[in-house]
Amino acid sequence: DWPVCTVAAKYEQVLEIVTNFISSLSPAEQAHIMGQNAIDFYNLEV
Repeated sequence: DWPVCTVAAKYEQVLEIVTNFISSLSPAEQAHIMGQNAIDFYNLEV
């Protein structure tokens, strides 16, 4: 919900909430949530 979620909290706080929420997932699952899905979908070269 970017940038809507930063209405209630600062970017750093939102990032901490998300990383805490997904901490029980595997590193691969975390990577997909944190950006790999977008990289794959849009065929980005990073």
